[in-house]
Amino acid sequence: SHEGRALSTRHNANDPGHQGNQEPIIQFSYYGDATQKWVIAPIEGEATFAIFNEFDGRALTTLHNSDDPGHIGNQERIIAFEFYGDVTQTWRVQDAGDGYKILNVFDGRALSTLHNAPDPANIGDREPIILFDFYGDATQIWNIEPREDHPLDGLVETPIRLLNRDGGRALCTLHNSGDPAYQGNGEPMIQFNDYGDRTQRWQLVPQGEDLYAIISEFDGRALTTLHNSDDPGHIGNREPMIAYDYYGDSTQHWAVAPVDGGFRILNAFDGRALSTLHNAGDPANIGDREPLIVFDFYGDATQIWDLEAL
Repeated sequence: SHEGRALSTRHNANDPGHQGNQEPIIQFSYYGDATQKWVIAPIEGEATFAIFNEFDGRALTTLHNSDDPGHIGNQERIIAFEFYGDVTQTWRVQDAGDGYKILNVFDGRALSTLHNAPDPANIGDREPIILFDFYGDATQIWNIEPREDHPLDGLVETPIRLLNRDGGRALCTLHNSGDPAYQGNGEPMIQFNDYGDRTQRWQLVPQGEDLYAIISEFDGRALTTLHNSDDPGHIGNREPMIAYDYYGDSTQHWAVAPVDGGFRILNAFDGRALSTLHNAGDPANIGDREPLIVFDFYGDATQIWDLEAL
């Protein structure tokens, strides 16, 4: 932003004052803390982005959501909050000539500092971040710089396994590579203890900036939702996962964003997270053979995946 300060949370990664949800967003001189690093994750079905903090995976959000009459428009404060798909958590990133303007999809207002560049009340470090109508001030223009070390270094276009944080089970197909019941297209996706079968081995294949297809080492089919982006049968939350020939639909593209030492895997069509059908606290979760779905991300261990190169 203005004077090169970084978008940050008010409290850093080591500060016990960091409150998680509703943590205020400020600008601060960059010093490399995880709270100053962000993942801009495309939500391809809407040509918009969610912006996730690398420290805890929470999303850049307005203080009041789209249904809350407390949302004041200009000067609405910006916080971090778990992603649940509200339009106030989605952004358009547009070229502004010497940087980018970051516009909230809810009302089109721009990510800005509370006080503009000529205002002596702008304190620099710790200046609060708000929304405001875009009028071209330097405090509304942001430089987006790639981080020096990418969180997926060593994990792209190489065999990996994806292990669910709840129990360490591997992403795989319902039937293994030696099972004649394996149906190819439409094969259901589950988790199962890793035993080295090729149906438990995958590759992240880039599909444009910050999006990946997740391709089976066994037969080259892609991790996909049961219904594609044009199918009215797609139910959103609890949509089942299958393997299917890759043909480039947005339901076959994924953003892989760091969270809590692992990754959340977000479907590009609607931003929902790869999850097990039942969460970590649900006694109905059967462990091995537990079906996989997409669901709004809310931080459960069943929505966090550890990626390991093989």
